[in-house]
Amino acid sequence: MSLAWNAGSSYARFVVCAVVSFALTPVVLESVGRDDFALWALSFSMLGFLGLLDFGLTTTVIKYVGESCSTGKLERRNSILSVIFLVYLALAAVGALAIGGLSLVFNDFFQIPAAQQEKATTLLWILGLRAVVLNLPLGLFRAILFGSKRIGLVNVVQACGMVAYGVAAAVGLSNGMGLVGLAWVNLGAMLVENVAYLILCFRHVPDLRFTLAGGDRATFIQVALFGGSQLIVNVSALVLLRADPLLIKMFLPLSAVAVYAIALKIAESVHLLTKQFINAMAPYIAALAANGERRAIRNLFLQGSKWALAPAVLLATSLSALSDELLEAWVGPDFVAAAPILVVLLIAVTFGVMEMMASAVLTMTGRHQQTARAGVVASFVNVLVSLLLVGSLGLIGVAFGTLIATIVTNFALVLRPVCREYNIRFRSYVADVLLPVLWPAALALVATELLALLYKPTGLLEIVEVATPGALLYVGSFFALGLSRHERDEVVSRLRLAVVKRLCLGEET
Repeated sequence: MSLAWNAGSSYARFVVCAVVSFALTPVVLESVGRDDFALWALSFSMLGFLGLLDFGLTTTVIKYVGESCSTGKLERRNSILSVIFLVYLALAAVGALAIGGLSLVFNDFFQIPAAQQEKATTLLWILGLRAVVLNLPLGLFRAILFGSKRIGLVNVVQACGMVAYGVAAAVGLSNGMGLVGLAWVNLGAMLVENVAYLILCFRHVPDLRFTLAGGDRATFIQVALFGGSQLIVNVSALVLLRADPLLIKMFLPLSAVAVYAIALKIAESVHLLTKQFINAMAPYIAALAANGERRAIRNLFLQGSKWALAPAVLLATSLSALSDELLEAWVGPDFVAAAPILVVLLIAVTFGVMEMMASAVLTMTGRHQQTARAGVVASFVNVLVSLLLVGSLGLIGVAFGTLIATIVTNFALVLRPVCREYNIRFRSYVADVLLPVLWPAALALVATELLALLYKPTGLLEIVEVATPGALLYVGSFFALGLSRHERDEVVSRLRLAVVKRLCLGEET
């Protein structure tokens, strides 16, 4: 499968999932209430830390499966996958024990009101099964498809699963299903989706086999070393995205968690959108590294960074300009206070795109220790700055903790080593990657702000109408000013080819 198809289908899948999530959030909030919604967000944040039991093995699978596509060493691939599957089964058992222990202290530690305590415990177990106990071993098959460059299949399954979950959740909530019922629906949707991945793996991945004996000691050590480094990276990601609600609850009331969670949800959506393209490139980088194609990796890094940044900057610009109007129309006037938090988090997400792209290159080329060190620093800086600022600045102080940690990690610890390794001057990086995506953003921001002042949109449809001209201005100016002539010709050629193929298929039918 081509990179363009895999990346394009990833964006399409993300749009489908984002639309479903965007539409479902106010339904959940209205159906279960603000306090139960905060409990839902708090439970997912807490369980996110148990997701560390993955020990970075998902990235390990993608790397070694991607390498096997280039080298043809399928027996080595099967040996590594067998080891990882057995490790996942053991980790799932550890996860069940951890959830049991967490359920004993969760209510007291977070001072959950007595009326919600039984619900909180039940919710923790159901979501724990969904996010940890069952997801660990079953998630292996999605990673295998991903590493095999069958990303389009993964995207189709996930998009269909999200739509089915959204419909089932909306119908159930409208009939009084409640928060616990929503958790059961969430678990069921996850099981169906992962069974589909399992079936597709054995149909589309050549010579895939598992052995109960696993692999030899050398294979286990190899997996453990790479996975250990990725574990540290995953800890950093969780601290940047999931620790904030926990820190807020320690200093502020539960209602403050709900306000921050709304801003975080939008910022996470932008973060996940940009990850689609970067994740799709990971197996390609691993394959190039296996063949020693350094020049190709350098070019992929520069072009990939620009193409990953462009949608992030576009969305951050539009959402920042219309943050007040969007929050009021989406979840009500009580959550407009999240607008400045959203702007800070969107800036952090944009800086994070550069870090994610550089980290992908380091990880897939065997320099995973570098990303692990960067993760440790990012986690420490985020928690420290958040603790220092939450008392004086409140919620936005926590957001600044995320922003500062992201900037420090990006420029000092991840981007610089990649530029040095592949002989990229920082001046060239700015000229080839940053300026092409930032100049169009300035034009789009001014246009969107002026239209917002002129039309004062109130509903979601009006907000989309006001945002559209600025977005189109960004796309047009990025195409005209941000791309080289060769890149423009390539884009036009690919679009023309796609249209011709579609017309030919239409004639055949």
